[in-house]
Amino acid sequence: MRDQHDQQTKHERRIAGLVHEPKLTWDQVNEIRRKYKIHSRTRGLKSLAEEYGVSTNNIHKIVRGKTWKIIEGDENVHPPLTDQKTPQQFSKAFARLGGNLENLRNELRRLQSA
Repeated sequence: MRDQHDQQTKHERRIAGLVHEPKLTWDQVNEIRRKYKIHSRTRGLKSLAEEYGVSTNNIHKIVRGKTWKIIEGDENVHPPLTDQKTPQQFSKAFARLGGNLENLRNELRRLQSA
């Protein structure tokens, strides 16, 4: 298992010979992932961005799992939004089920019982 220092150095970037440290630590990223609630005024993207001094885009990428990726077996919090579907993915799935709401409900029940 890696320690916090090893995880932190992984996120350093070297640009033109200079080392750029990340603004957040793994502890802060884990806190963000635990705290985040979609569409919340107090625990949403904007409030967390203000609290941690980063952009809302940065928070969004953290909770979607696009940045600060984890490796199986480490003790970091999994991103809460990695399995959410986009509207396009939903539309394709709905069309595949014949565009019938009842078919969609049956498929949902089947998946939940599996």
